[in-house]
Amino acid sequence: MGTGQTSKFSFMINIQIERVGRMVLVGDLAGFSNCYASGDPAVVEEFIRRFYVACSVVISAAGGELVKYTGDGFLSVWPLEKDFKANSQAALVLDAAAIALSFFVKFAELDLKLDLPIHLQQGITIEPNAVRVSFDRPQGFREKDYIGKMINLAFRSASLPKSFPYVAAHKSYVDIVAMDGSSYHKEEYRTRQVTADEIKTLFKGVALETEAIVTNEYWREDSPSDA
Repeated sequence: MGTGQTSKFSFMINIQIERVGRMVLVGDLAGFSNCYASGDPAVVEEFIRRFYVACSVVISAAGGELVKYTGDGFLSVWPLEKDFKANSQAALVLDAAAIALSFFVKFAELDLKLDLPIHLQQGITIEPNAVRVSFDRPQGFREKDYIGKMINLAFRSASLPKSFPYVAAHKSYVDIVAMDGSSYHKEEYRTRQVTADEIKTLFKGVALETEAIVTNEYWREDSPSDA
């Protein structure tokens, strides 16, 4: 197609492309395919439904944007300020979101008993120059995606063996978290299991729904979400 020409399909979608800085959290469910192949399909399908809900609630509560689900995973982003020090609080809440989601899948199992273990692999990074692609669907809703080298690295590094709920794929993110100096110490989570009370403390006052997911009340008929 020559210069100045447009595709005959261009009228169907309005594409916008811009450069933005973002902190990024990605996740992927390890073991999901094996569990689906050998377990009760109804239970596994309910698990993935609840996983989607948990991701939406937790990421929103932490001030992030759930960009998309990637089958049995997700891509989410947080704003990135030019002054890295200004990102400290957002980075800590992003941290808490990753820990909470890992806890929900590994220990709480979203109030379901699975035949095989499933755990959440996560990667966190900083993408200072992400390509954000937005376009409007003919059905009337807007779809977005983010493209970047560090985003790809976050997905790849998420699968690395680790004792913590995620792999930080960018040193600047680690530096931002270290700036805070609060009572929130990651090393504690490396050496012992996270408890429901600790997760609730991290999200205290942020979202009632998040606490309900921690206690598995969210999935039950008398849950706060049904009130």
